[in-house]
Amino acid sequence: MPRSFTEREKENIKRSLREALKLIYREYDKNNFLYDSDSADFTILMNKLSEEQAKKLRNLII
Repeated sequence: MPRSFTEREKENIKRSLREALKLIYREYDKNNFLYDSDSADFTILMNKLSEEQAKKLRNLII
């Protein structure tokens, strides 16, 4: 049976999640190669994706 968290533990978890999301956003914002579909990084990403994944990403960009 899963254990229950105390209110303090819940707040610590929420705070940790907020900090993690901020770090992820900052990294994405610094390395925003998805904005530039002509960049080498974007091409490398597209080459690693399956055909279906690449098609979905192209549809999001267009």
